[in-house]
Amino acid sequence: MPSDLAAAGRLVIVRDSAGLGLPFSKGLMATSILATGAETDQAYAIAAEIQRELTGRAASDIDAHELAMLAARTIEARAGAEFAARYQTSTARPTTRRCPDTASASGTANAGLLRLIHPRSARSRSAAGTTASREDRTG
Repeated sequence: MPSDLAAAGRLVIVRDSAGLGLPFSKGLMATSILATGAETDQAYAIAAEIQRELTGRAASDIDAHELAMLAARTIEARAGAEFAARYQTSTARPTTRRCPDTASASGTANAGLLRLIHPRSARSRSAAGTTASREDRTG
């Protein structure tokens, strides 16, 4: 169990549309909020408020979309509409599915981070493929 949830005394599972789940992580949520440009202290305070909201519920799990809506409302209330809009943009599902497990296995809080990683690797593979095909034509 993540240490931040152990301290809260309760594990909350974030489930994606396929029903796969991962434990909510205040640290991952704070990192997603940091991506909006929020200050570190503010991001962790907002993530802690979201965690309190989740652990105060009767349900032991939450749909990833519902978590994203809760996070956006909390960010808007604590940091403003601009930060909430940035959060919603950064956690939006990709329009292409080059990495099908990115959104489904990660949950909303993790999806933004994984999308930051996967596009780089996709560009690297694409660039390598381009270089290889140029070498094939010239060699």
